[in-house]
Amino acid sequence: MSHSDSDSSARAAPWVRWTARTGLTAKGAVYLMLGTLALNGALNPSKPPSDSSGAMARLQHFVAGPALLVPLAVGLGAYAAWRVLQALFDPEHRDEPALRFLQRVVYFFSGAFYAVLACDALAHAFGIHPNDTHGRAQAHWTQAVMHWPMGRWMIGGVGLGIGIFAISELIRMFSGNLSERLGVAEGRWRPLVWIGGFGIIARALTFGTASGLLIHAAWTAHDNHAQGLAGALKTLRHQPYGPWLLGATALGLTAFGIFQLIQVFIRPIDPL
Repeated sequence: MSHSDSDSSARAAPWVRWTARTGLTAKGAVYLMLGTLALNGALNPSKPPSDSSGAMARLQHFVAGPALLVPLAVGLGAYAAWRVLQALFDPEHRDEPALRFLQRVVYFFSGAFYAVLACDALAHAFGIHPNDTHGRAQAHWTQAVMHWPMGRWMIGGVGLGIGIFAISELIRMFSGNLSERLGVAEGRWRPLVWIGGFGIIARALTFGTASGLLIHAAWTAHDNHAQGLAGALKTLRHQPYGPWLLGATALGLTAFGIFQLIQVFIRPIDPL
């Protein structure tokens, strides 16, 4: 059931609302960091863009960095828990069984991904993570998996999954009511809908590029092409008009982060 069809009197339990809104805050903060670093890379060729792990490594070097990373890890863990709860209890109750199943699968893998990010943030907070400010961690692990038995198939499958997710995000955005898709009221929040839509397009472009790099690496067995999110942003910068393309993507990622933070205050949270 969509937000507009749900009973307005039904509210999620306080702990569910806290978990969701804490998670959205942390997610927004991560995308703000990614967008800021990507914009810095577009304006300054000597500053490479980074992935989430590289962003946390840079935050670690600030005076209050470790103190900021701990609540960030808590928030990312909360977001992971919320997504897993959505996968288990299906609070939206969509009418189409196939879409319900696929959405729950997406929620589960989203929860797993942000759980890994939460652990990564804690590792940086306590200084037990390699000092990687250029976003090479994802590339390192991806290249290691390439040498496992069936590793190329695994990387190719991950790349295909990321690509399908990026395409599905664009299809869902352009084929339905964007206000309903983003969980806000139409009309009153129209500028916010535009911000969220711009952010979704930028994220889909970034994820689609990362997907292409992973699939290409799996197909050619060239593990140096498996670069992760940081590699995707660097690839955008190396295209014709690359700094402009990377700058637009950076603004989109920043807009997506801002949208997540605004949703903390206006998004209705479905009861489990």
